Amino acid sequence: MGLFDKLLPPGKMELTLDKFNYATGETIKGTASLTTNKPIHAKGVFVKLFALEKVSSTTGGSHSSSTRTVFDFQQPLDNERDYNGGVYDFKITIPKQPQQGDQKAVQMAQTAAAAINALQGKFQSRNLKWFVEAKLDIPGGRDISKKVQINVA
Repeated sequence: MGLFDKLLPPGKMELTLDKFNYATGETIKGTASLTTNKPIHAKGVFVKLFALEKVSSTTGGSHSSSTRTVFDFQQPLDNERDYNGGVYDFKITIPKQPQQGDQKAVQMAQTAAAAINALQGKFQSRNLKWFVEAKLDIPGGRDISKKVQINVA
């Protein structure tokens, strides 16, 4: 195997969803299609639904941002074995409440904190992004994966 072979991805993952706009509590239906260049031993095929929240803050002239995972659920589609490719249908449900606790109380606390911060010259914005990812988990190697962003209202 030459250096060029090591740089090439070992295959390709395609991810097809029934749509891209969802509501909380709704079920995502999709298909993960795997093609490989040669047989590959892997831990399995997985589909994952996750949400990342980016928080940006401005205090005076200083700006900062951080990203945190607020929801992460992984579902196995196939077990450890040698793979030559395959097609995997899946269903995964978006949670009704991605955050823990009473949503109304959380929103009221966030609104109060934003008002106090504004009075102190501190501003903060939050951006939540949802993703579906299909992956062939290759131990000690480069995973084959595909990630798609979805809209959740």
